[in-house]
Amino acid sequence: MNANLLNKYLRNECTSQELEEVLHWFQQEADTPAGKKIMRESWEGFENPDGEATANFEQMLDRLHHQINLSATPLQVASKNTAGRKMLRYLTRAAAILFLPMAALLILTYGGGALLFQAEIPTEWLEISTPAGAKTTFNLPDGSTVWLNHGSTLRYPQQFDADYREVEISGEAYFDVQSDPDHPFRVLSGELQVVALGTEFNVLAYPEDSTLEVTLISGRVDIMQSGRSGTRNLYQMQPDEHLVFQRQARKLTPSRITSDKYIAWKEGKLIFENDPFGEVIRRLSRWYHVEFELDDPTLANLTYKATFTSETLPQVLDLMELASPIAYEITPRTLQPDGSFSKMKVIVRRK
Repeated sequence: MNANLLNKYLRNECTSQELEEVLHWFQQEADTPAGKKIMRESWEGFENPDGEATANFEQMLDRLHHQINLSATPLQVASKNTAGRKMLRYLTRAAAILFLPMAALLILTYGGGALLFQAEIPTEWLEISTPAGAKTTFNLPDGSTVWLNHGSTLRYPQQFDADYREVEISGEAYFDVQSDPDHPFRVLSGELQVVALGTEFNVLAYPEDSTLEVTLISGRVDIMQSGRSGTRNLYQMQPDEHLVFQRQARKLTPSRITSDKYIAWKEGKLIFENDPFGEVIRRLSRWYHVEFELDDPTLANLTYKATFTSETLPQVLDLMELASPIAYEITPRTLQPDGSFSKMKVIVRRK
């Protein structure tokens, strides 16, 4: 490998054998002292129509290796569309070969250390979903840790953008975000964004709920709203604060918290502190994947204070029946016309 061959590569004049040699060099040897020497000689001998410019060779090599590594990074989660996933992987590899000469040339057009252009390689988005009755924990590309609750889905790119880290949540998730002030971490859910730099917080955002809730444990997060006129900051949360956003009324209600009731789920606990029965059965329905039906609507105003860990649904209902004027009946699942089974239903009546 020499500077003349690298310049030939930059002009897109390589034969297939020469192209293979150059790509192998980029992957294996470009980041060595000898490789950097060849890169500098190539730069000094390359004909640049716009005149001389200085280049940040460390940054140039990092970006080139990033483009190549994208094509070799294995998927962490299976996509729903297998054929589409295979095609995207093929296109990504092809992009690494077809666009790399252009990427290298554009990176060599540095002016005062500022990158003018950079060829883009398609970013594949991954999706992790938890079925009813299950939870999971995993790490994002930046090292941040996510706990995903029952019946939830998180989408995120295989490689984060150069300017920010962005994920999409449908359901509930707890985030332990790696600190990176230069790359804000954004959680998208409908029209709201939770923006953090490095912190721990919980987002409750099931699409069927009328509210979206954020609980901040440490650090600081900004609650942003996207609209036709752009994105605006609605509220800045502080540690030990819980925020409820009413979707229809578009109203924010912050409050201070003194317990871990909003995040205990990731430890396998359900905590109720004088919560109305309507809220209790909403959380129980997700936890046990059942449907509740109140025979008397006024029962929704009853309040409960309890902590459940490993109890079964009948055990939970028995304890609630002892503590309040209710009786319950569990109806079994039924076979639907499409071959699936309905949810188990719990009918609650007043004693």
